[in-house]
This record gives sequence, C-alpha cells and structure tokens, in this order.
Amino acid sequence: MTPPRILGALLLAGVVPMRAAGPVAGPPPLEDQNGKQDSLDAHHGHAVVVLAVSDERAGALKAWEADLRARFDGLDFLRVVNIPQHPGIRPEDVVPVLRGKLPKDVSVLIDTDGVWASMYDLDTSQMSVALFDREGRLVARFRGKRESVLLERISQEIETKLGVARKPSVGPEAK
Repeated sequence: MTPPRILGALLLAGVVPMRAAGPVAGPPPLEDQNGKQDSLDAHHGHAVVVLAVSDERAGALKAWEADLRARFDGLDFLRVVNIPQHPGIRPEDVVPVLRGKLPKDVSVLIDTDGVWASMYDLDTSQMSVALFDREGRLVARFRGKRESVLLERISQEIETKLGVARKPSVGPEAK
C-alpha cells in the first residue's frame, strides 16, 4: 500500500484525528502587559474577534471593542499590539513603556516579533479586525478607521460567518 492510501485507510478507520481546513495551530502564545499568556488556541470552541494594531495606535482598542460588545454577546476578544521594527529601537525597550500605558484590568497581548500580523496578513498601521470561527479558522479580516460603515460590515460577517446573533436591541443601523 502506498503512503497516501495508508493515511486514507487510517483516517477512515478513525485512527488519525481529522482537523478542519485551516492552520494546524494558531500563532504561539503571547504575553500581555501583566505577564499573563493567552493564545488563539486557548479560545478553541469560541467565536473570536482579534483586534490588532501597532503600538502607536493601541489607544483605539477600547473603542473598537466597546462598539462590538454593544452589538454582540458570545464573542471572545483578543487584543494584540504589534511592535513594528523601528531602526535603533529594540522591542524590549518599548514593552516596559507600553506596559505602563495599558490598563491593568484588560489583557492586551504584546507581539514583539510581528507574528500575528505576519501569519494572518494584518496591516496594523490602522486597526485590523480578524474574525476566527470556533475551530480557529480565519474567516474574515478588515482594516480601517472606526466608522459606522466598517462596523456594519464587520457585524454582518460576525452574524453570517461566525453565527453569532446581534443583541435584540441592536439593529444594523447601530453605530
């Protein structure tokens, strides 16, 4: 039997677990400003919204999340701050400053190597919003300013691709 046939036979017999299409594993865990680790894999089984932005625009995270939480229950949020490479500035020098600016009660993951932005093709010069289904697959991504048109497009994708219904009091016209 050739190797592909052996693998096929094992899959049919249920010996080798099958995984849905998409990356085998999410990016490695990141540490937040409080030293706690989190990862996309830790949220397996949940619909996840990743808000990713550069360290210079980290202040925008709160408003984006508040807008989406006002529209939906049942979403997990991961906030990722990407520290882009700057000539003469080492990421390890930026992290302590960033930690001092971020609220202690909200976890913000700090990506000093740009792994998330690279793995999911996220341009963090503006806010990037990535939607992951319950299996951890990237199903949609957006980039732009927090405007009602973009928030509505994201909301529609949360409903259709993640299967999460809007809160009853929040219609498509919500800002």
